[in-house]
Amino acid sequence: MSSVVLDPQTLEQLRRPGGRVEIRDPSGELVGYFTPHRGISAAGPTPPVEVPFTDEELDRFEKEPGGRTLAEILRDLENRS
Repeated sequence: MSSVVLDPQTLEQLRRPGGRVEIRDPSGELVGYFTPHRGISAAGPTPPVEVPFTDEELDRFEKEPGGRTLAEILRDLENRS
């Protein structure tokens, strides 16, 4: 993979929206997209998220019966429209 080093002004423009940014050439033609590294925003790094469950609880939740498949959810959503 190639790397590009950005000047501070360009870097600030890319971080400002806080999400994916379209990159265009001077004529306005789309060149591609920039997606910032997760956890980085104009305000700086996002603090780590604390999970309020133990590993044992997460394992138990995973084994519990119930829920719906993605296909079932999509079918329900299609029936609503």
